[in-house]
Amino acid sequence: PKPEDLAGKYVLVEMWATWCPPCRRSLPYLNFIAKQYKDDLVVVSICETDEKAIRNMPSGRLDPDNVEYFIAVDTGRRLANKLGVRGIPHAILLEPSVGGVVWEGTPTAPRYELDDKTLEKIFKIGRKMRDDGLLPKVSPVKFAVSEPTDEERASRRNVDAKNVQDVPGEPSR
Repeated sequence: PKPEDLAGKYVLVEMWATWCPPCRRSLPYLNFIAKQYKDDLVVVSICETDEKAIRNMPSGRLDPDNVEYFIAVDTGRRLANKLGVRGIPHAILLEPSVGGVVWEGTPTAPRYELDDKTLEKIFKIGRKMRDDGLLPKVSPVKFAVSEPTDEERASRRNVDAKNVQDVPGEPSR
């Protein structure tokens, strides 16, 4: 996303992979909240697998041409590694004033989900700050496009897939 897309909005960044069933189950929800809360939220989905794998996913989970949010590819798993993320899907919700983390976890995990009630509570604060003119004109959250280094590519091969946890729900197709 461009800086102007992020100004005055919360940013939800989710790290995921096409081979991960819980990740695939969360994609329709990301689309829903991106559309439902478009005035308050920008969703950025960062996939650990390549664009070809995204486009070849089974239908019903993600139509890359009809998503309401941004999709990025990080095959080097750079952001997840920098944040210490071991299991996916994993999301962080950043607030619009200084980019601080206000929620972290798996958006669709039972009993810990990022549901409408939680989002409304969080967004109420941001709306008040926006109405009071307290939000910066430029978002503190920045995204950059870059190629992973050889070291980052090598570290991707050392990911411990045993830490990826599934959540109950409908089976992935």
